[in-house]
Amino acid sequence: MNHPELQPVLERILEVVPAQQIILFGSRAKGQARPDSDYDLLVVVPPELPKRPTAQSIHRALLGLLVPVDLVVAHPADLERYRTAWMTIYPEALQGGQVLYAA
Repeated sequence: MNHPELQPVLERILEVVPAQQIILFGSRAKGQARPDSDYDLLVVVPPELPKRPTAQSIHRALLGLLVPVDLVVAHPADLERYRTAWMTIYPEALQGGQVLYAA
């Protein structure tokens, strides 16, 4: 992984949810980050997990870490449905993102 500072983030996410994939996207994935840039993470979870409560659980698990993270929680069907939808983050994450974890 090119982002060792994310290792504790990944570990905490995987402690609370059975993520299928975790993808880094945005400025950090493109190598265009500024010192104050956060880490944009797309966390793909099984469809039986409700997205909002899952995101809240992940946010609680990340409390105390000094790594600024912006999360998007999605189901595999979301990725398929919105893969080419230009007004969503999915094309950017899927085409230009870095897979940090895959089950």
